[in-house]
Amino acid sequence: MIKKEKMNCCLVQADIISEDKYLNFRTYERLLQKITTMPDIIIFPEMFSCGFLEKINDMSETDTGESVSFLKSVSSHYQCAVHASCPIKEDNKSPFKYFLVEDQSQIRPEFLDDIRKAFFEAHPEQNKKENKYEK
Repeated sequence: MIKKEKMNCCLVQADIISEDKYLNFRTYERLLQKITTMPDIIIFPEMFSCGFLEKINDMSETDTGESVSFLKSVSSHYQCAVHASCPIKEDNKSPFKYFLVEDQSQIRPEFLDDIRKAFFEAHPEQNKKENKYEK
């Protein structure tokens, strides 16, 4: 890994359209076209593809689904890491997962799961809110 003194971050913020990931993807693509300095990392909002929903499991997909494929394509196009979260189908776990896509194809959800675990250990009261999604 190359060490840098400065990291160029691109924070992407948009009005997320509930339950319409393809419209959200197009919105993000339009916003990203405005980049003037190539970023080292692009950071999308939490639940970037569909927003927060009461019936989150209806929008859940596998970790090879459209949302992760979109993140990989952004990483490849901009040659940088990408961070986001989206609903992912997993047994007996929270239906959303954080992703760090780096090297245009390598997905590292375990890295972000470690961060999440550390957060909930430090803030156990938040874990009760998180567990409302568990079966």
